[in-house]
Amino acid sequence: MSILRILSKRWYLVYLFLSVFLILSWFRDRKILAAGEEGLLFYEPQRILNIYTHTWYETGTGYPMPVILPRIIYLSIVSLLDLFVSSWIAQAVIFFIILSVGLVGMYLLSQEFFQKDFISFVSSLFYLFNLYTQSQVWNRFITAGMFGWAFIPFFLFLFVKWIGTFKKKWILISTISLLFISNTFGQPSNVITLLAPVFVFIVLTFVSEKKAEVRYKEMGGFLAFFLFFITVNIWWIYPLTKLGESSFSEVAGINENYDTLRGTSIYFPTGEILFLRQRFLFGSSSHWYFFYASYVSKIVSLIIFFIVSVGVLASRTQKSWRFFISLFIVGWFVSKGSNPPFGDIFFKFLFSIFPISTVLRNPWEKFGLVFVLPYSIFFALGVNFIYQKLKPKIREVAVGGILFLSCGVLVWPMWTGAVYTKDVHVRVPLYYEEANEFLNSFDGSGRILMLPMIAGDGVKMSWDYGGIEPSEFLFDKPAISKILRTKYFDDIYWGLHKELNVDKKIESQDLEDLDVAFLILRKDLVQGLDKNDLAVEEVREIILANKDIGYLKDFGDLEIYLFEPNKGGSLFEVLGGNEGIEISYQKFSPTKYKVFVKNSTKPFTLVFKNTYYDFWIARIDEEEIKNHFLVYNYANAWKIGKTGDYTIDIVFRVWPWE
Repeated sequence: MSILRILSKRWYLVYLFLSVFLILSWFRDRKILAAGEEGLLFYEPQRILNIYTHTWYETGTGYPMPVILPRIIYLSIVSLLDLFVSSWIAQAVIFFIILSVGLVGMYLLSQEFFQKDFISFVSSLFYLFNLYTQSQVWNRFITAGMFGWAFIPFFLFLFVKWIGTFKKKWILISTISLLFISNTFGQPSNVITLLAPVFVFIVLTFVSEKKAEVRYKEMGGFLAFFLFFITVNIWWIYPLTKLGESSFSEVAGINENYDTLRGTSIYFPTGEILFLRQRFLFGSSSHWYFFYASYVSKIVSLIIFFIVSVGVLASRTQKSWRFFISLFIVGWFVSKGSNPPFGDIFFKFLFSIFPISTVLRNPWEKFGLVFVLPYSIFFALGVNFIYQKLKPKIREVAVGGILFLSCGVLVWPMWTGAVYTKDVHVRVPLYYEEANEFLNSFDGSGRILMLPMIAGDGVKMSWDYGGIEPSEFLFDKPAISKILRTKYFDDIYWGLHKELNVDKKIESQDLEDLDVAFLILRKDLVQGLDKNDLAVEEVREIILANKDIGYLKDFGDLEIYLFEPNKGGSLFEVLGGNEGIEISYQKFSPTKYKVFVKNSTKPFTLVFKNTYYDFWIARIDEEEIKNHFLVYNYANAWKIGKTGDYTIDIVFRVWPWE
């Protein structure tokens, strides 16, 4: 038996070896990987779990963030691992599981359709080692995208088994897997990406089936599977649908999303997609540029596309050909965005009729897996066809060479660890932990204002971190540290930014209105990200010019200052001159508070210094207070008419029973 055949028979050992090898390569310096939108997700998993468990996201002055709910189970597992091993090991274990699930899921899917070990082995191998997976999954560094890559073939396999057998065990396995891999839906577009292959499969099955009773049974099976999907995921679907419009549409409407689509589409015309590339990530600004601009790289990509074409033509007689070619075409058409043919017309119609589809405003990143999946299948079919046609004496060398070039040379950065640059390998300085413990020794709600203020949400730190501003991962107290792209808060942030960088001052009233108690001056923030932002020395002079701000302590590159008038914090405040009134509060969660009122003698205004949203409600004795309005240009306020001693419940109501 040939070496390739032996390997395909022992696929599970090969996958184990590959997954372990990649993990050892990527984590060889024993640091966590952190970058981009994910931030320092593995630095303190328990802290991240605490802030991701609720629909209200406590950073800045807070905002609804239902899209983070699907991460709860995943982060719970990470937090559990973190109790026994270092954070980088916990992350390595999660990455190992993702790699293994992706490889095995693709193998099982291919086996279901072709029942040939070699085809299944090659398709899963290529599904991992290709330019799309390297650039858009691993280098893009969004864990929801990684989970989506791993789960899509496995989910399609489970659906095909269900439709083919209607055995309850496939529903049970789907239920368990959906729960454990729910982080897939931390990227809402993955719902569309996950269900698109299922929808294409059931439509083609329905159309090709001649017997009406079988068609209705299959359609019933699809509806049952879809309802099961909704039921299992209702815990995050309902909050997302309830809060989604409030969270995002006010910031980015259909026109803005369409402009984004057109802006991103220039990077992935059809010519790039057919080679699984994207101009920006492989362009002159990429650290891979010289490697992928070479003729060797381009020739290998051309060979791969030729083999895929061979697979398409050679498999036309296969029963599954219509499904995979349809998926191939759908994946290409959506992934190319507004590029011709008919891209503009299609997406204008789609965005206007189905606003939720605006999550596909970067379609090659969000939907490309629907194209890569059949691409991998056709590559394997092409390799198998070439293997069968070559003479026994040369087939091993020829096909082995093809796999070496395609899954080895072309994706060399994945093997060497260069898929991640130096500033992705992060070890957070110890002084952040010390500073956090120091701040926690102060009671009260007071927020942190991070200085210098940045013009946006991305930073570069001197300790080899580049990505989303990470204060929420570093401190237990909420920090005003970046724009959040949410209503009210961003206007407040830009006002503070202008006050500091243009007017060269920090007003005490602004700090009090925002419940700021601490200011942290970061000397480890790399300057030069925006030419208008002040340097550390200039910001220090502005801080010291305010008589209400006093120096507390240094921790490494951090200087901590206290805003004295708000030392204990003032998350709740009384307006209206109700002399003698006393208020205190108890926080049960980011979405639930109790305010205790004593000695109220006349009506007053209760201010709650979290970002204003209609979902915040106040109740006295289960009766909702209707007079809810905006104060300080961002915060919540209610007119309270009751006198005496009583309790006010403050709740961020999403579910009907809250």
